[in-house]
Amino acid sequence: MKILFVYTDVNVRGGAQSYQFGIGQISAMLRKHGHECRLHYMFGSCNTAPLLETIDRFKPDLIAFSAVSPQYHYVRDVLAALPENHPFTLLGGHHATLCHDCLGESPNLDAICIGEGDYPTLELVESMKDGKPADNIKNLWIKKPGGSIVKNPTRPFTEDLDSLPFPDRELFDT
Repeated sequence: MKILFVYTDVNVRGGAQSYQFGIGQISAMLRKHGHECRLHYMFGSCNTAPLLETIDRFKPDLIAFSAVSPQYHYVRDVLAALPENHPFTLLGGHHATLCHDCLGESPNLDAICIGEGDYPTLELVESMKDGKPADNIKNLWIKKPGGSIVKNPTRPFTEDLDSLPFPDRELFDT
């Protein structure tokens, strides 16, 4: 499966592009299981044209966002710019964990991940690959056709951190 991570880092003071640990960790988990991951890094402005070109060329099965609350309005703008037949979309990070209502407020957002995303995102991608429903994956809230939301419970935190792969740093070398 192909996963496109979109990271908005727009209007951030300091000027340096930054590494997003959550995306790096989830990408490492997905790559460990044979999935192809790419990053579209939005720095400086929220110009969606280059992202739409990346989506057209890469043809991802999943578009995954991570956002802190000050960046969420950019993610919402990006979601609004997606074509009608867009790939499945997932939002994780602090904003999704703290502001669950964002799922119902964003028409082009299909799911949010609450809390840790390593295993839930892997389970989502594997379900998509196998053509199985993703309705029962802990930590994920899934929007169904018609707008109803399946609110799965959260799982315990991963205690054995050595079981996780080292974060993917190559993803950010673009």
